[in-house]
Amino acid sequence: MTVLNLNKNDGNPLFLGSQLGLQEYTDPVYPQLEELALLQRSQFWTETEIDMSKDAIQWKGLDEDIQDISILNLSWQIMADSIVGRSPFTVLLPFITNPEYEGMMVQWGYFENLHSRAYSNIVRNTFPEPQEIINEVKRNEKAFGRLELIVDLFNGLSTMDPVYHDREELKCSLYKTIIAIYALESMQFYCSFACTFALAEQDILNGFADNLKLIAKDEALHTRMSLEVLNILKADPEWQETIEAEQESAMFILTHVMEKEREWSKYLFSEGRQVMGLNAHLLDEYLCYVSANSFKAIGFEIDFEYPERNPIPWIDKYLDPSKVQVAPQERQITNYRVGSTDGDLGDLSDLDW
Repeated sequence: MTVLNLNKNDGNPLFLGSQLGLQEYTDPVYPQLEELALLQRSQFWTETEIDMSKDAIQWKGLDEDIQDISILNLSWQIMADSIVGRSPFTVLLPFITNPEYEGMMVQWGYFENLHSRAYSNIVRNTFPEPQEIINEVKRNEKAFGRLELIVDLFNGLSTMDPVYHDREELKCSLYKTIIAIYALESMQFYCSFACTFALAEQDILNGFADNLKLIAKDEALHTRMSLEVLNILKADPEWQETIEAEQESAMFILTHVMEKEREWSKYLFSEGRQVMGLNAHLLDEYLCYVSANSFKAIGFEIDFEYPERNPIPWIDKYLDPSKVQVAPQERQITNYRVGSTDGDLGDLSDLDW
């Protein structure tokens, strides 16, 4: 084992090639991964740039329903980004043998940690007793239940060795883990996004919403990153047999994640909880719409009913901030990129659901 393999000359496959050599990006094998890494860097923001003072004042007078739904969703988001901020890079890195993929994952991991910091900033600056909220997160078994399968897949891969484990077994585990990451990024955040943005439509907790607009933009990009990796593997003859053998497992992961989201949406609106402009049926329809797009993007058949059009079209202005013009003195601008000009990199409109 070495941290710098100066004899690397195997064509830089994504996984299971010779160990990584120079971190150089002059002639990438997969330029699309390098472009996505640069796009992620251009979306730079900081966790403290959204003013939470109005949310802190507003929180004290909110109905218990709104407080409960907000805390439940925030609990899951903190858990999810704790996992995805740590696991994809640390678990996948021992198997990654391509420098631009490694570089993309470094950028991805940085922004996931930024999301965790943003949630901490929300908790610290909105709630009267921040530690009580963190304790509630740890106790929220229903939130963890949405992530349990993905955690199991990460844990399983983390016990495997790139040198001593059977190569085909490694490939199967890697493929299922990437499918799980894709499912999480493309489907699992949208339930909480919808609830938060429904409140923002009523001018409630706008600081929450402005943070989530920035986070949603990153998560759409992470979906694109996962999709590109899956497309590269799909086009690689060496991975054909593995992908074919694991289609049933991949479908199970995608379906399981979707069903867990639908269960969560019903739970959110149980016990009399309500949000104006959103209800259990509408949220379920939206989750089916999002899930169908997720399935279709990677070529999986859809065996569930879903709406052809977005059932909550008002959410688009939050997921695509460029559709809304806000005077800088009125609200903080959240639709900027650093060090980029119009058209320098492809957009994510094909994944903007």
